[in-house]
Amino acid sequence: MKSVKSPNTFKTSYIAAVKEELGLLKRKQTSKRKIKAPPHLKWAIVEALKRKPNASYREIQRLAFQIFKERSENLPFLGALGKVELHKLKEVLNDKGLSYYED
Repeated sequence: MKSVKSPNTFKTSYIAAVKEELGLLKRKQTSKRKIKAPPHLKWAIVEALKRKPNASYREIQRLAFQIFKERSENLPFLGALGKVELHKLKEVLNDKGLSYYED
């Protein structure tokens, strides 16, 4: 997953795909669309379309980026490993030659 650093991360093709799924954009060959919005970006596009359904693609990009940043700042930090079971973490630490001590 790439990091989201600008509104241009929300490509117009992703917005069009989400609009089609929500029924806001009509095409004859919706099922043949090759580019779909990635799940980690799709929720922000959907939220932007809910807030401003008649916005231009540029406005949706900016609003989705703003929504994504707001939500991402409020998420808890899980670190690079995320949630890992303790016994698996110990195995990784032992494989790397590191020591682990429980308090």
